[in-house]
Amino acid sequence: ITTSEIESIPIPIVSNNYIKKISNYVSNILSYKEEGRITTDLEQQIDNLVYKLYELTYDEVLVVEPEFIERMSREEYEGLKVE
Repeated sequence: ITTSEIESIPIPIVSNNYIKKISNYVSNILSYKEEGRITTDLEQQIDNLVYKLYELTYDEVLVVEPEFIERMSREEYEGLKVE
């Protein structure tokens, strides 16, 4: 791997608020799993944050996760704000 190849990897710069959101979701997921609870909704929230972080369009998300169409409409996704 060359330096230019590594530099071409898109690594977005994230705000502390964004990091806190993901960290809270992860903490909750770990707690829920210890209690034997289902964490699917929390995991999907992290997925949404990552999709928005990389500025994926609704159609691009469907390529990555075809079943996404079952949980969120195009309008809901496009209206999703991440701060």
